[in-house]
Amino acid sequence: MARGRCNDMTYLTPTSFQELYVQPVLHHLAPIIPYSPEAIQLIVGIAAHESGDFQHVLQISGGPALGYGQIEPLTHGDVWLNWLAYRRELAEKVWEVSSEKPFTRVPRTVELTYNPSYMVAIMRCILRRAPEPLPAVGDYEGQARYWKRYYNTVEGKGRYADYLTRAKRIFSDDG
Repeated sequence: MARGRCNDMTYLTPTSFQELYVQPVLHHLAPIIPYSPEAIQLIVGIAAHESGDFQHVLQISGGPALGYGQIEPLTHGDVWLNWLAYRRELAEKVWEVSSEKPFTRVPRTVELTYNPSYMVAIMRCILRRAPEPLPAVGDYEGQARYWKRYYNTVEGKGRYADYLTRAKRIFSDDG
C-alpha cells in the first residue's frame, strides 16, 4: 500500500465526506461557529484537493501534514494554543469530536489522520480565524484564492490553478 493511501474500502467521495463528516461536525460546532453552506463547500474542496481526492492522509513528500486536510502539527498546535485556548466553549465542542477523553489537554496531532471528524473541526477553526468572510458557494475562484491565502498560505507549495481545476471538477461532478 502506498504511504498514507487509504484502501478501496475507505475511499471517500466529496459527497460522502460531506455527509459523513463535514455536515455533522459543522452542526455540532454551531451556533458557536455558524453552520453555513459556504463552509461546507470550502472544507470539502480543501480536503479533496489537499488529499488528492481523499486518497492520502499523510503528506506524499514525507512532510509533516496530516489528514485529508493536510494540517501540519505546528498549525494544529497553534489553533489550540493561540485560538481555542481563549474560546473555552468552542474548545470543548472541538474536544467532543476527538477520541481523547477527558478534556484535559490538547488532542494528539496524530488524531488528524484517523479521526476525520476531529480534522474537520480543526479545519473549520483554521478557516474561522481568517479575517475575511468565506467565499460564496460556487465561487470556485474565490475559494481557490481563500485556500491559497489562509489555508495553504502564500509560502505553501499549493497552486491556485490546481485547486481551481479540482474544485470545478468535483463540484460539477456533484461528488
